[in-house]
Amino acid sequence: MICRTCGTDPCINSTFCANCRKADARRAAERRSGRFRVSAELIRAHRLLADDVTFERAYVEINDPHSRPTPQTTIEAVLYAVRRRSVPALKEANVLGLLKQCDPAARAQIDARITKLAEKGNDAA
Repeated sequence: MICRTCGTDPCINSTFCANCRKADARRAAERRSGRFRVSAELIRAHRLLADDVTFERAYVEINDPHSRPTPQTTIEAVLYAVRRRSVPALKEANVLGLLKQCDPAARAQIDARITKLAEKGNDAA
């Protein structure tokens, strides 16, 4: 009998195909019940995969640093500099470069953690 998932006879990977059918059934049940939510990332991916979107346009949008949040490692690097060299470290060229890469949410997180650090006397950041 031909497998409904992989289309071979016999099925080349019955465990995988069975799991795919279960996942498809779960997704269909979620859609019927109204619990299915499409994420912003999925909507963006569908938009970028449209036939009228060029590869170059999709590449530029995906790689634009302003189209995604600041990496947590950048935030931690700024805070590490502050813990090691205190608040004046924020005026150093390399730290200023990192701060320029930060979006408003990252800057707010850095401000809150520096405030917390100052309140606790360099214990926690």
